[in-house]
Amino acid sequence: MLSTFDPCLEREQLAVAVFWCEAVAYPADHGRAFRLGGYAARTPELALGWLLERASDVADQVAEMAALPVHCWLYDAPGHASVLRSLAAGEMFVFTVFDEGVRFILSARPPVFQSPSRALQLDTAGGQVQFPEHPNPDRLLSGGP
Repeated sequence: MLSTFDPCLEREQLAVAVFWCEAVAYPADHGRAFRLGGYAARTPELALGWLLERASDVADQVAEMAALPVHCWLYDAPGHASVLRSLAAGEMFVFTVFDEGVRFILSARPPVFQSPSRALQLDTAGGQVQFPEHPNPDRLLSGGP
């Protein structure tokens, strides 16, 4: 689909709604978090797709007993519909997996509105915004770097 850019648009009109998704591991004996990945999705569906991919990755790396709830969630269509409704309603979604002293947390937060300069990094073919660095979603809300 072709679109035209109108330079007269206000900055607020150029903002892009983004669902911030993140995968983090918290070892019980380490005291710090390890960020496994992050993704800025333009829609709840893209956010859910990223969460499902990361959940599958986690299931491949944990013990069989810890992977059982993950495998159940991967094929839980009503659960996926619930996630989509929650995100669309502005609620945060969190999925947690426990395995031998490590807690894996997959989350998606409701829209964070990007500044126009960040919005220009939009990958229109993939329908997503990718950030090369580790953004702090709270700083994005305040207009920080």
